[in-house]
Amino acid sequence: MRRLVPALLALLLAVPASRAGEPPKDNEKAAKPATPQQQYKDLVQDFNKQMREFYQAYNKAKTPEERQKLLKQRRPPDQQQYAAKILKLTEEHPNSKFAPEALAWVVTHTAPGADDNAKARDILLRDHIKSKAIAQIVPRLGYQQSPENIKLLERIINENPDHQVQGQATLTLAQTLMGQHKDKEAEKLLQQTIKENPDHQMQGQATFTLAQMFVRQKRDKDAEKEFEKVVKDYADVKQFGRSLANQAKGELYEMQHLAVGMMAPNIVGEDADGKKFQLSDYKGKVVVLDFWAEW
Repeated sequence: MRRLVPALLALLLAVPASRAGEPPKDNEKAAKPATPQQQYKDLVQDFNKQMREFYQAYNKAKTPEERQKLLKQRRPPDQQQYAAKILKLTEEHPNSKFAPEALAWVVTHTAPGADDNAKARDILLRDHIKSKAIAQIVPRLGYQQSPENIKLLERIINENPDHQVQGQATLTLAQTLMGQHKDKEAEKLLQQTIKENPDHQMQGQATFTLAQMFVRQKRDKDAEKEFEKVVKDYADVKQFGRSLANQAKGELYEMQHLAVGMMAPNIVGEDADGKKFQLSDYKGKVVVLDFWAEW
């Protein structure tokens, strides 16, 4: 019996030793820190999950009162907080593969005037101008008709090798360049004021306004060229589910046929009583056209 006890003790002590060289089970593995790319993905997934859950709850609310109650109890995820974390991650890992996509996420999920928005956009354009991810911010560059954005769009067209990005940037550039159209009567009146009005201040104001008009006219001509380029070179590219060429054709038609002072196209349709009519039947009369639709 005395010999048996030490033998059993030796056997029990040997069991852990025999397992020492075996790989640990899943639940025994030490948790490895997530890579920067995985951290970015986790932040985006968490944001999307919270956003999805919020809208599911919001859509279930049947009355305005229920929706107001929900908004008091629960808010959608704070985009600014997520953007700040993602921006910090890209700044800590500027050369990572996920950086262009992450920076574009910040730009598209924050207000145009926000500090993080401007910072992310500047980094993206400075360090990743050739990245395909830049396509996500191209439409936003058309929100403001500023000389800086025009230069940025021209840089993207010239430096980014991606055909789709080039097409989107060309369309946005054309839309940005498009200003007010030529008004011959206003131009004639301004020139007459400059020539005939003796008041020096009035002459100066008229000259300045006329100069602004000429600048807009030049920009419109440049815009037409860019729209035509889109139709010719980027008909295969789509943006928001629509062909860039079709969007450009619509803009061109408006510029060439629907500007102030131009003859209105002949509209054919039915009135409220179902009677067919065409605009040319009312030539010489004052006509008010009211366009509306239902979805």
